[in-house]
Amino acid sequence: MRTLILTLLLATFGAVPVHHNPITVAGPIREISREGDIVTIQLTRNKYPVQARAWLPVERADNGKKLYAADLILGDSLEVSGDLERDVVQAEEIKLLLRVERRP
Repeated sequence: MRTLILTLLLATFGAVPVHHNPITVAGPIREISREGDIVTIQLTRNKYPVQARAWLPVERADNGKKLYAADLILGDSLEVSGDLERDVVQAEEIKLLLRVERRP
């Protein structure tokens, strides 16, 4: 009896989360906002907004300085991999493809 209960508990709470709707989207940032620890990004030509934790590391193609989701700016081109939950992409990995910096 104990073995059965222990097995059921492990199966319930020890399960690895499964991605039900994996998705990858790419494009330049059209809008970006931050509320607390959540960064919301709207990419051009993509109907789903992307939500990411502010401290989610951003992989850079040029291996430059370390960036986080909170450091992204308007116009950055991204590739985002995550999980589509209803009408929002929950970002798990962000890759910065291009950043154009304009200096005065």
